[in-house]
Amino acid sequence: MNRDTGPEIGFTNIHLAANDASELFVLAFGDKGKHVRTSIGRAELPLNVPFEVEVPVVLE
Repeated sequence: MNRDTGPEIGFTNIHLAANDASELFVLAFGDKGKHVRTSIGRAELPLNVPFEVEVPVVLE
Protein backbone atom coordinates (compact mmCIF):
# COMPACT_ATOMS: atom_id res chain seq x y z
CA MET A 1 0.00 0.00 0.00
CA ASN A 2 1.30 3.41 -0.91
CA ARG A 3 -0.21 6.37 0.87
CA ASP A 4 0.54 9.99 0.00
CA THR A 5 -0.59 12.64 2.45
CA GLY A 6 -0.87 16.39 1.91
CA PRO A 7 -0.52 17.51 5.55
CA GLU A 8 -0.67 20.92 7.18
CA ILE A 9 2.73 22.55 7.68
CA GLY A 10 4.36 21.10 10.79
CA PHE A 11 2.39 17.82 10.83
CA THR A 12 5.00 15.12 11.31
CA ASN A 13 2.93 12.02 12.16
CA ILE A 14 2.34 11.07 8.55
CA HIS A 15 3.09 7.42 9.27
CA LEU A 16 0.32 7.33 11.90
CA ALA A 17 -2.22 8.70 9.44
CA ALA A 18 -1.82 5.54 7.34
CA ASN A 19 -2.52 3.16 10.24
CA ASP A 20 -6.31 3.22 9.83
CA ALA A 21 -6.17 2.04 6.23
CA SER A 22 -3.74 -0.73 7.14
CA GLU A 23 -5.89 -1.86 10.08
CA LEU A 24 -8.98 -1.90 7.85
CA PHE A 25 -7.30 -4.29 5.41
CA VAL A 26 -6.35 -6.68 8.21
CA LEU A 27 -9.88 -6.53 9.67
CA ALA A 28 -11.45 -7.19 6.27
CA PHE A 29 -9.07 -9.86 4.97
CA GLY A 30 -7.37 -11.33 8.05
CA ASP A 31 -3.78 -12.50 7.53
CA LYS A 32 -4.14 -12.05 3.76
CA GLY A 33 -4.70 -8.33 4.41
CA LYS A 34 -1.25 -7.87 5.98
CA HIS A 35 1.00 -5.84 3.74
CA VAL A 36 4.00 -3.59 3.44
CA ARG A 37 3.41 0.10 2.95
CA THR A 38 4.94 3.45 2.30
CA SER A 39 3.65 6.70 3.75
CA ILE A 40 4.92 9.91 2.22
CA GLY A 41 4.10 13.55 2.93
CA ARG A 42 3.75 15.81 -0.08
CA ALA A 43 3.45 19.59 -0.24
CA GLU A 44 0.35 19.24 -2.46
CA LEU A 45 -1.73 16.52 -4.03
CA PRO A 46 -3.84 16.70 -7.21
CA LEU A 47 -7.29 18.29 -6.87
CA ASN A 48 -6.34 19.44 -3.34
CA VAL A 49 -7.24 16.04 -1.82
CA PRO A 50 -5.88 15.43 1.71
CA PHE A 51 -4.55 11.93 0.89
CA GLU A 52 -4.50 9.23 -1.75
CA VAL A 53 -4.04 5.49 -1.38
CA GLU A 54 -2.65 3.15 -4.02
CA VAL A 55 -3.19 -0.56 -3.43
CA PRO A 56 -1.73 -3.15 -5.81
CA VAL A 57 -3.92 -6.29 -5.63
CA VAL A 58 -3.34 -9.86 -6.77
CA LEU A 59 -6.50 -11.88 -7.35
CA GLU A 60 -6.37 -15.65 -7.05
